[in-house]
Amino acid sequence: MSKLLSIAYVTLMWQGTLPYRVGTLVSPSMPQPLTQKDKLFRAFIEMITSDNVVNRRLSYYAEKLYVTPKYLSHVCRCVSGQTAVAWINQMVTESVRYDLECSNLSIKEIAAKYDFSNLSFFGKYTKRQLGMSPREYRRQRERGKCKQRDVI
Repeated sequence: MSKLLSIAYVTLMWQGTLPYRVGTLVSPSMPQPLTQKDKLFRAFIEMITSDNVVNRRLSYYAEKLYVTPKYLSHVCRCVSGQTAVAWINQMVTESVRYDLECSNLSIKEIAAKYDFSNLSFFGKYTKRQLGMSPREYRRQRERGKCKQRDVI
């Protein structure tokens, strides 16, 4: 849940609805102009939050933004304190969590949806990110009590 709140905070911050920027207080009456790094980071966040299926490859987003993966990661770290891969992992984890809790998709279909090469790798990824296997996670959650997916 804290990851989702972090994503929501950064999204709101870059939409200009929060009075704080990283490390500084910005006066609401005198907004600071966005730097090129701010604009690139904002475009990246918009891309990973708007895709229905989150692509897990950093190079995919770097290509779409016409920068190198290394530079995109550098910009994300400078602006937010997290790398681009960390942001992608957060979005994939939240999407996988939602699909495991609320969808009728099989675990195999969810793994294919997020382009995992095989079920074993998906199971290891889920265990590392959620603390348990996909099947255990699904059993612990009540699938009938899912809310509408929060759009960030």
